[in-house]
Amino acid sequence: MFKTPDIPTDNLYKFISIFGLAIFALAIYIFVNNQQSFENSIVNSNINHSKILLEKSQNDSKRIILDEKIEMLRIKIKINYGIENTLKITEPEYSKINNKEDFERDYEKLKEFELDNLLLGDKAFHTENNLKKNHENIKVYTFIPILILLLIGCGLMVAGFSLWYNKTQKYYDKQIRR
Repeated sequence: MFKTPDIPTDNLYKFISIFGLAIFALAIYIFVNNQQSFENSIVNSNINHSKILLEKSQNDSKRIILDEKIEMLRIKIKINYGIENTLKITEPEYSKINNKEDFERDYEKLKEFELDNLLLGDKAFHTENNLKKNHENIKVYTFIPILILLLIGCGLMVAGFSLWYNKTQKYYDKQIRR
């Protein structure tokens, strides 16, 4: 059978240094693994970004059509009901309208078009901002913990090996020389 070597834990200092080495190796493994997943996420986000740009160009053409529909409705409301600013209708202007049902329908349509127009622009803007924030968060939040683990692992290794050498090994070397 295959026998695994025993870990030299006969001394606390050796144990500390080996534990630091294990943390150091774990940090390097996490770094390599995260780097690969980060590169995959960059490729995926580039694909998503191109999809968003395509959708944004389609939304821009929809926005032009919506703007034309909004302007036509404003002209229709202005001609039919004599209201200059269709977004701020006063009570006296409203009371002058003869066919209130048609006006309400036209007015609701106008508000719906304007809301759609705002939402199309917001969606394209927010998706692009979210992509940028995600890239920044991935860089910051994966690098800092790995750096901390690397520093802790190096610190424990150096401290454990130096304490082991200074407090234990020097004593054994002196005994062997005698």
